[in-house]
Amino acid sequence: SIRELFAAGFIPGFLGILLYLGAVRYVVWRIPEAGPCGEKLSWPERLKALNGVWGVLILFTIVMGGIYLGIFTPTEAAGIGAGGAFVIALARKSLTFGSLFDILTDTARTSAMLFAVLI
Repeated sequence: SIRELFAAGFIPGFLGILLYLGAVRYVVWRIPEAGPCGEKLSWPERLKALNGVWGVLILFTIVMGGIYLGIFTPTEAAGIGAGGAFVIALARKSLTFGSLFDILTDTARTSAMLFAVLI
């Protein structure tokens, strides 16, 4: 099933992330000037910095959780993800008619290329 294939790709991907984080940590441990300390932030400042991320994290959790729990298929999850991203863009007021036209044009171009490959 697609869900099992996705899970099979998730574990190596997550392992790759952990190995990459370990490599960065090792380099910074060996050469401290390669990763200087940033400025210290208070907890309210840290939470304020996350304001723009919450919508994306919630959307990711809904889409991935829905697939893993069997609530909806991966195809339905793609539709929910696209719809959710559209709602987030509307809520942030970052979507204009010009950008919407570009998005729809790119979508049509990608769909046409995939259709051409399938034929």
